[in-house]
Amino acid sequence: MHFVLKFTNGVADDWACVFFRRVLRILSRLSFVGECSKFQPLEHINSASYFKLYISISFLQDFDELYFGTDDALDINVHLFYMIMDQLARYTYYYGCYNGSSAVKGQTRASPATCTNNTNECFANYPNVSFSSSVSSQANINAFLTAGNLSGGCQSRTKGHTDLAATDLDGSGHYNSSQVSALCKGVVLMNNLRTVLSAISSSLSNVPGFDSLSTISDLFSTAEGYGNTAGISDVMSTLSQTKCEADFGANDNGKDKLAVFFVLFFETLFV
Repeated sequence: MHFVLKFTNGVADDWACVFFRRVLRILSRLSFVGECSKFQPLEHINSASYFKLYISISFLQDFDELYFGTDDALDINVHLFYMIMDQLARYTYYYGCYNGSSAVKGQTRASPATCTNNTNECFANYPNVSFSSSVSSQANINAFLTAGNLSGGCQSRTKGHTDLAATDLDGSGHYNSSQVSALCKGVVLMNNLRTVLSAISSSLSNVPGFDSLSTISDLFSTAEGYGNTAGISDVMSTLSQTKCEADFGANDNGKDKLAVFFVLFFETLFV
């Protein structure tokens, strides 16, 4: 089963707004949040709107129960969950080549015009990294992708998004510094979403209408199990952009780990 995020006008499908409105009704003290709103499609990962939301997320992450009571911390984490999910929707819309109408990645779209069908079915190009231990009976990235039933439409490690279509995949320097930065943005978003989801799941697990939380948690658990088996636990625990770039952008071994993370999380959770 895949965790499918559909996109309409560049933002997560309506279930995200429905989900958050339910949270607002339950946590009525979140009056400062207001209504869900639609955003324009992300034209570039360095756009002003993306950066502003990134700053807002970073600000809220500085506040937890050390400064507020448990209930206030839950309010903030619920707010963070929606904001990070929206940011992740923008990120995956751009690099996953969604076109706003299809739930399948790798679609041709007019704007931003960086995707063509049967060319960009994956988020990035990937070196054929061997896993520390076999993942779902597959020994390396190539075997995992070509198994077909594990990674959605991404079944070739050379069909990444144009911006992440690194060359010399099995030689030195297969991701440049700009590509490492872009990959780390995805790593940090995914890891922070998992962290916040873990923080709010137990508090909301018995609330009617929140069954999807346990489903998402189960999908994350499967991907996390894959990651531990493959030897990328250090990537999975990275919550800082600066740390991610420093730890995994300096040499081929670190870049290989970023590739494994994307294959096991992004390619498996998004069809």
